[in-house]
Amino acid sequence: MPEKHYGSEDVSRCIARIDRDLYERVQSNLHYGQQGQLLRRIYTALDKKINENKFGEVIDFIYNGKDLLLELPKANTTKN
Repeated sequence: MPEKHYGSEDVSRCIARIDRDLYERVQSNLHYGQQGQLLRRIYTALDKKINENKFGEVIDFIYNGKDLLLELPKANTTKN
């Protein structure tokens, strides 16, 4: 599958309200672009749960406090 260009129109943005102190602590440890890479991998792992018909695990995590294990894909090591 070809790499998506994240400035193109075929991608969406994700916005969430996060506690400012938590956000700043995480941001201070990430370099430019790493936050987006992390979020894309999380969404890919969620898509895998959907494809495996296991998205109920995500719902149990959100509403019932159950543990959730996401298999994050490995980093793309090729330079674009």
